[in-house]
Amino acid sequence: MIQCKEIESRHSIRFYDNRKNLEYSEVYSCIEAATKAPSSHNNQPWRYRIITSQAEIDSLADKLKNNNWIRTAAVIVIVGVKKEIGIE
Repeated sequence: MIQCKEIESRHSIRFYDNRKNLEYSEVYSCIEAATKAPSSHNNQPWRYRIITSQAEIDSLADKLKNNNWIRTAAVIVIVGVKKEIGIE
């Protein structure tokens, strides 16, 4: 059996240090890497929204059930998919 330590040792982080300043280039670099994920018909329908404002993060947390832990994050990245013909 093939083992993958990274996947087997995965855990969910529920507290972040929002005092840590992330450089925009660090966040952008991660998003740029994510855009290389394969997609149907190679159309790359990904859409990203970067939220750094604490007021916007709190507003988002208010709308999400059981996700108050996001209030401690310095940056939230929302990933969406542009609806295209043929994609359900």
